[in-house]
Amino acid sequence: MALTSELARLSGDEPSRAAALEQVAGLAREMIGSVGDLVFAIGPRQDDAMSLALRMRTFATEALSAAGLRLDFEATEEAARARLDPEQRRQVLGVFREVVNNAVKHSGGTSVTVRMRLEGPVLVLAVSDVGRGVANSRPFESGQRHGIAGMQWRAQVLGGRLEMGPAGEKGLKVTLHVPLRRNLNKRLEARRRKQQASPGQAGSCASSERGAR
Repeated sequence: MALTSELARLSGDEPSRAAALEQVAGLAREMIGSVGDLVFAIGPRQDDAMSLALRMRTFATEALSAAGLRLDFEATEEAARARLDPEQRRQVLGVFREVVNNAVKHSGGTSVTVRMRLEGPVLVLAVSDVGRGVANSRPFESGQRHGIAGMQWRAQVLGGRLEMGPAGEKGLKVTLHVPLRRNLNKRLEARRRKQQASPGQAGSCASSERGAR
């Protein structure tokens, strides 16, 4: 980013300078978003998929509305109750950001559809756009680390898989399959139920135990 800024400063060509400055701004936004995602992912109260869906929807709404694209976002109740650990939340957010940014830059379409559902022990996130299609959209040009290879790497970290293909006649669909960790879900659900017990009940149980002794 520092090199791009210096090139923009030295460039005498106004269009080239504007393009370089836009690239700097884009890199800065990406860095801020990545830090924000990391802070969100490690938050102890963000372990359900509903919290993840709300963050994704907020990001997509801002990014797509600025580009004049509509957002259709839906997460099933069953999927919203799924539990995700910090690493899962971080990697899912990374894939989602890449797909949305690609739609903004390259789809040439009018809308983006997001669906989150549960298929057995697997959380499925599907994002599709109405654009120029797979053959003409030149998808994911942001490089080896941030493009298709980066998303495939994240899917491997999650122990899942990534699928890409056409969406209708003119569109691109990306689907991420995330296996849930059953022991984690059971453990988090037990902890959540324990935390929901009222302090009065907890105190009463403690008093009863002391009296019994």
